[in-house]
Amino acid sequence: MSVTLEYSYNINKDGSEKRHTLYDLADHFGGKCDTQYEFEGGRQIKRSHCIIIITFDEENESAVNHFISNANNLSRVYLECIYDSNNEIIYSSKYFRKCKQTK
Repeated sequence: MSVTLEYSYNINKDGSEKRHTLYDLADHFGGKCDTQYEFEGGRQIKRSHCIIIITFDEENESAVNHFISNANNLSRVYLECIYDSNNEIIYSSKYFRKCKQTK
């Protein structure tokens, strides 16, 4: 069973620097990455974040804890949620629960 992590960071504050750091860190621990962008607001943009989706296969599940502990040391990078291959949520941030699950 694979495990997927979603991390986000503010594009306006960090540009692509954080994306490259997370990609390198995921590659080091055997994860596969994908990128999505999220913009919220009308005339005034309230949120412009890059979402990095990192998937660890069954054989790399032991590396997940090591990856999370290293990624948590990065400033202004937020863990949004963790879910398994059945799309069952294991962990979700307060922001994710408040805003995303109502949409």
